[in-house]
Amino acid sequence: MAIKASIIPVVIALLIFVTYVPPVLSESSVNVSIVVVSGDYSKGVVPIMNPTGEAYGRTYLRAVWVESQNGSQVEGINVTLTPLILGGWNKDEVVTFSYYITCSERVPAGNYSLKLRFLATLPSGSLRTFVVSIPLEVLSVPVSVGQLSIQPEDGTVFIGDSLVVYSPISNLGHKNVSVNVRLSVRGVGELYSISKSMVIAPGDSSLVFEIPIDSKYSEGEYTVELTVRCSNTSISRLRKFKVLMGVSVVSVSLEKDRLYLNDTGSLYITLMSVRNANLTLVASYYNENRFVKNTTIPVTVTEGTQVVKVPLLTEIPGNYTLKYRVSLLGVGISGGEVHYTVLSPPSITNISVVGGEKGVVFNIQTYNPDSKKSGVLLYNVTIDGAVSYSGSTLVEIPPGEGLVVLTIPLAAAGDVAYNFTLKVGEYISSYSGLWVYPAPEETSTPTVVTSSETSTSTTPTSESNSSVGEIYSARGRAFWGVILLVIVLITTLAWVVWQREFGAKNKRRVRPRPKRRSPLGRFKRPKPPKFRSFKSLPKKR
Repeated sequence: MAIKASIIPVVIALLIFVTYVPPVLSESSVNVSIVVVSGDYSKGVVPIMNPTGEAYGRTYLRAVWVESQNGSQVEGINVTLTPLILGGWNKDEVVTFSYYITCSERVPAGNYSLKLRFLATLPSGSLRTFVVSIPLEVLSVPVSVGQLSIQPEDGTVFIGDSLVVYSPISNLGHKNVSVNVRLSVRGVGELYSISKSMVIAPGDSSLVFEIPIDSKYSEGEYTVELTVRCSNTSISRLRKFKVLMGVSVVSVSLEKDRLYLNDTGSLYITLMSVRNANLTLVASYYNENRFVKNTTIPVTVTEGTQVVKVPLLTEIPGNYTLKYRVSLLGVGISGGEVHYTVLSPPSITNISVVGGEKGVVFNIQTYNPDSKKSGVLLYNVTIDGAVSYSGSTLVEIPPGEGLVVLTIPLAAAGDVAYNFTLKVGEYISSYSGLWVYPAPEETSTPTVVTSSETSTSTTPTSESNSSVGEIYSARGRAFWGVILLVIVLITTLAWVVWQREFGAKNKRRVRPRPKRRSPLGRFKRPKPPKFRSFKSLPKKR
């Protein structure tokens, strides 16, 4: 009996040895994570897939604990998981576990690992032990802020438009939380900021802001920052975006850089636009570095290419500088300056008249600020109101001052009225004057007379004439001669009138003789006889 009693423990030990196999310990982690707020609780479900690649029978959840990143066990986090026993866990099967976690306020915020140890039975009856690790995040505040999103989505916004910024925000706790929100835009310094306080209810919501991109912005890259402050914790999110004009100046061209007075010319500015916008073009004119005027031209652009025409000032001659600036909402897009010259066309500046043996010589002085030009000189010379000489001639006008000499063979003395017109292209310059051509006996030497007043016009459309009055000594003598002639006529007329009135009274009155009358009364004087002559003798009867 003693032998049998000693055999029984050995048999039991053998049976246990046969049926028990030491467990194999393996560890794996899942992709999901659990978030809990310090001083609060969290509950939910977590899916766990069979991490070992083998099928198990009955499986037991034997232990649950929390470890820090250095592997030490953390106190203050209590975890409850269900189910605790699984009837079977097939290969690659996903089992959903419900959890309820409480976290003490003493637990610092950070990343931890929730460890789950399972004991599973194999079909052979052996046991297997494995550990599953689930990421666990402890938050100091219950607020979670997502990444910033902007509209337009490509991160490019035009000046004059608006930038929409939005971000998801969640209250992971189970009570309302007060937060301070601040949004700012930074470039070279801070350009925009807005702050507000708000209460976040448990659950998910979003923050939305609309930022006007006004004249404070120029083309470049900017950063928008969202800061959410809760208790002593701040959460910041950043996003970069670009600001563009959407309009650019492609080219600038000057129609002509040398113009005449009152000529027409333009500055052409080519714009390229990828948007619709209202622009402002300011043109400033300077003549010989002296300010003349400003001109503001509103420009409406659409997508594509557009040419803007800026007129040139040509009313006054000189060297001009045209400064232009294209802007959008006061923000300059492009600017620059061009130079052009306004010239006076060739003109007649003075005419001197010389009387000579061969006629009258007209010395016509010209001025040409440009290069050598060809033109037509039209002339009309009259003596005492009768047209005496008119015509035209081709002339070459040199740069600067020039002289054109024209001799007209006028032989008769009198008042000479002249009009000369210089026509170069479409420009006309006229000069008129009056000169007294003395009689040959009254002067022995030619007299040179220059008009005392001049009137020269140079316009592309109309012609203006100037009259010049001149008084000379010869004309003075003619005046006194006329006075003397008037006196003689008056004296003669008075004498004739006196003779008619008083001369007839002094004569003796004489009785007129009676007419002789014929004693025969009316008498008709006989006609003289007529004698007929024949060319031949009368015929015999």
